Amino acid sequence: MPPKKRPVDVSTLKRSKRLEENKENLNKGTLKPKLEIESGTESDSNDGSKGKRIELCISSKKKRSAAKPAVDQGILTGMVFPKGTYVIRLRDAIDGDVKWIWRVDHHQLIQKYLLDERYGKGKNGSIRWYTKSFRYCGWFCNEAWNFLILKVTSKEVNEQRVQVVFPSAREIEAARKVAVEENRKRRIPFD
Repeated sequence: MPPKKRPVDVSTLKRSKRLEENKENLNKGTLKPKLEIESGTESDSNDGSKGKRIELCISSKKKRSAAKPAVDQGILTGMVFPKGTYVIRLRDAIDGDVKWIWRVDHHQLIQKYLLDERYGKGKNGSIRWYTKSFRYCGWFCNEAWNFLILKVTSKEVNEQRVQVVFPSAREIEAARKVAVEENRKRRIPFD
């Protein structure tokens, strides 16, 4: 006597269809293989015998790790200066002096700080106060030679005003010459 045919279960059809789709995606290279073993279950086979059935399924689910490694934002964007760095844009430096400095806001914008002459220039002009403005400018975050980093000695709340050690006119002129030469090599207009 031939074995009785069982009616086809809808969930079995869906599972086999999903397996076929996953195999096709695996062959196309759009799915990375990951084997999952379903727990063994008692089932009837086509020949009427009982036994454990183990299915191997290919899953596209990705497991996320709980701890993500910290990534420096500067590395991601190619920024030469991290956010919050105060710099002099060398094309602003005329005769070794500038009336404003810039704060790196992110990889596309820098924020302008204006010289606050009410507080004086300090000893020999080396210590200066600058006040935050609401003026921003675009910049190329990978061109370090066009900027000179400033050392900040004091910051007020929310960085409304900052006190910096201002470089000498010689240091600015030397950095400016390097910037002019580097831009000439790269065929970038400087002024």
